[in-house]
Amino acid sequence: MFRINFLLFMLVGWLSINCSSEQTKVQPPRDEPQRGLEQAKPFPIRPGSSLTTENWILVAQAAERTVAGTVKDIHSYYGKNEHGFDLILSDVKVDVSSVLKGEQAKDLSFTMEGGTIGDTTLSVSSVMPLKKGATYVFLLSSDQEGRLRLFGTNFGALPLEKDARVQALNTDLIKLQQAIRR
Repeated sequence: MFRINFLLFMLVGWLSINCSSEQTKVQPPRDEPQRGLEQAKPFPIRPGSSLTTENWILVAQAAERTVAGTVKDIHSYYGKNEHGFDLILSDVKVDVSSVLKGEQAKDLSFTMEGGTIGDTTLSVSSVMPLKKGATYVFLLSSDQEGRLRLFGTNFGALPLEKDARVQALNTDLIKLQQAIRR
């Protein structure tokens, strides 16, 4: 898989250098949607990186907010993402149980790509589908309009166990909070 991604990246790079017309110029794919040029932060790890505690901490340090909380409600609707594509978006309301980084809040809402409307479901392969009533650790950042968005795609929402452990990272919230604030 890495070899295919690398070859594709090299081809895209060659095309972007050797195509003189602005209309035919191909840009390399982005691993994180841009939130507006004035607010865009560079994504701190290489696209396709595996989910390790070290990589997650790097992404969490780049995110604006990191919170743990329970999904209270998910409202899906048709809308445009920051690139102007029509797709299903979901507004997620969360009861915050712990703030690891950023502004304190009892609850918050954020928008993510994907969701279900009637019989139509948009699944985004790099984003874990969320379940109402489940508890997660969320990485969030604001878009250019100031709305919170899930940050870090597959790193952006990880299930939180009842004992405050993030099983995917084999650690707990206290250790994550200490590492993020370093």
